Amino acid sequence: MSLLNRILRTMKPDLDAVRKERLATCKKCKFYNETWGSCGTVIKGDDVQYRNKDYHLCGCIMAVKTGLPWASCSVGKWKALNDWGQEHYDLVLNAVEQYETQPTKATLVGMYRVYKELCKCDFNVHSNCGSCKTEVLKELRHYLKKYSRC
Repeated sequence: MSLLNRILRTMKPDLDAVRKERLATCKKCKFYNETWGSCGTVIKGDDVQYRNKDYHLCGCIMAVKTGLPWASCSVGKWKALNDWGQEHYDLVLNAVEQYETQPTKATLVGMYRVYKELCKCDFNVHSNCGSCKTEVLKELRHYLKKYSRC
């Protein structure tokens, strides 16, 4: 099971209910693009003004973005769950970069600890197994890629 699936499985409240509530909010928003189901122009997004502040709409497909615990509304109508956000992204990015630039036992253990914290799973943080390292790196990179899109 992937890291994202493990994270989503352990999240509370029920992510499906949160996604439905968020999506309902999006569909009422004047920036929602009904044709594509996106926040502004699909993929590209738009620069807008909302409540006298400038924002950039993300262009994400909202049926997907609203189900991501770390995602938040471009204009602040809903926030990341359980303090998910930039700090989690930075934590994962730092652990992956440290291990990739200096693959020592200490950086490997650090990467495993971040993985274990994010997926709330029992994981042998002292494993030196090549396929384990590859799989954890793959899943953490996948998390970074998904997060950076939203």
